[in-house]
Amino acid sequence: MNRLALLLLALSPFAVLSGCSLFDTTSRVRVCPAPLPEHWVAAFTTISLTVRVPGQDGAYRAPCWEPVDVELRRREYTPILAFPTIEGREDLLLPAGGLYPEDCTFDPAGAGESLTVDWLGGVAAEVATATMEAGGDLRTIDWDELREDLERYSDGDPWRLSPARIAAHLLSGTSSAGSMSRSQQGTLCIRTSALPTPPATRWISRSPFDPALHGCEDGWLLLSGVGLGPLRLFSEDGSYYLDAWVGSDETAWVVRETQAPPAL
Repeated sequence: MNRLALLLLALSPFAVLSGCSLFDTTSRVRVCPAPLPEHWVAAFTTISLTVRVPGQDGAYRAPCWEPVDVELRRREYTPILAFPTIEGREDLLLPAGGLYPEDCTFDPAGAGESLTVDWLGGVAAEVATATMEAGGDLRTIDWDELREDLERYSDGDPWRLSPARIAAHLLSGTSSAGSMSRSQQGTLCIRTSALPTPPATRWISRSPFDPALHGCEDGWLLLSGVGLGPLRLFSEDGSYYLDAWVGSDETAWVVRETQAPPAL
């Protein structure tokens, strides 16, 4: 028996214990979601999990917010996006996320690889997705530094920054910190009488980083210091959501029922 055959024979028990073949090109990874924000738990009866892997068709789903196993190309840098899903809709709330294999841990007792997706990681995974789709090499990026920059420059909510803009800076070889400035700010101002009846008096954010209840006072829903562009809020009981486009001079908005299908 030659040396290669002896080596493979010696290693085969370890391959069995780890749940994979020496020649497998994929790994089964358990994606474990971080706890849900309390303001979402209070608003929605059931939040399920949808995991999407950029570059793969389809999705991995769990009936509630619990771990799910995914198949990934072994040791290939891959962003993971975990969407909180309400009534089958994954477009309502912002995702958690992580980066494989950067955020992976391995259980030598035989449980295999696991990856905990968290809320800051959702922004980082969106940056990674934009970088990958533009042809960038994810192995060349310091992801620990990116996370630190997201926390340092976001003023409490990293989703106020632009993942696409950050990815463009990373692709150009400059520090991600150079793209961390917040967008211009505006004000959301809507008459309470224009909101659903009975009127929703308190609204919550689709961002996991904003736990505030935004109230209506003196007949107005008024939010100052919001970024120009799209903004989504939910009624406190989760039954309605408000989509607005905040401009420098005026605001366009519409209110829809949460359980209704997404608008085309």
